[in-house]
Amino acid sequence: MPSGWKDLDDMLCGLRKGQLITIAARPAIGKSTFAANIAQYLACEKGMPVGVFSLEMTQKEILRRMCAAESDVNLQDFDRHIYDENERVAAMSRMANVMPKLNDAPLHVTDRSDMTINKLRAEARRMVRNQGVQLIVVDMLQLVRPNQRGNRVVEVGEVSR
Repeated sequence: MPSGWKDLDDMLCGLRKGQLITIAARPAIGKSTFAANIAQYLACEKGMPVGVFSLEMTQKEILRRMCAAESDVNLQDFDRHIYDENERVAAMSRMANVMPKLNDAPLHVTDRSDMTINKLRAEARRMVRNQGVQLIVVDMLQLVRPNQRGNRVVEVGEVSR
């Protein structure tokens, strides 16, 4: 399945079933935004059911970011009030216009911070079974709690399996 990023698709030959792809970079580089952009592209543009688990951001914040991206609004500039009055009104109008598209997209967001690997696995399976989800995005995988505390290497292995 395509990610919406041609260069990435060329390198990875697209995203494939059963594949675990980890997005890693320094803090505040845009990893969450990048993953959300892929989920948004598949759900909004391709109509593909996507599940998103966010252990840090709320569903409202994720959808707000997706709305801004879909309407080509720089959310940082918008939030910092860099836009003048007319630009803000135009940006809000564009965001309002894309809301129906986001609402109709087969995008399923779970924003629970108390996720254990068993809870995440069960919810992901439910999404696949009930909504036909074809891609699962887990934002902040390192915050998923293992089922049992122990050696950190074993915990990481359990979460990434």
